[in-house]
Amino acid sequence: MVPLIKSTIGSLLSTPKPNPYRKVNPFIAFILELFGLIGVLGLGRIYAGDPNGMNVLLNWIKTVLILIFFSGIGFVIALVGSFVTFGGTLIVFSIGVGFISIAVMWVTVSSAISLFIGIQRL
Repeated sequence: MVPLIKSTIGSLLSTPKPNPYRKVNPFIAFILELFGLIGVLGLGRIYAGDPNGMNVLLNWIKTVLILIFFSGIGFVIALVGSFVTFGGTLIVFSIGVGFISIAVMWVTVSSAISLFIGIQRL
């Protein structure tokens, strides 16, 4: 799990290399990068010509699938436990999912902002 996190963070912090054949609109790259909120982070980097864009996309898809899988398992456990705790485990599960959602949004928005700034500096 740690190599996945390291490679994703390393790819997100890289500045895209300039492409001499076309001019890249930073606003379009920013909007495409925000598609990470629905599971496809890295589209803006691919559009910008970043060689790590496909790596970011594949790592983000793996991360989202892992989060969905473990959230599903957590929901089933919380649902079964809610019969004993009168819904307390569902409340705890909901709080945990909320924190995970905030983290996913933070990663996506910070990646989009760093991409936007990186393209404007070129």
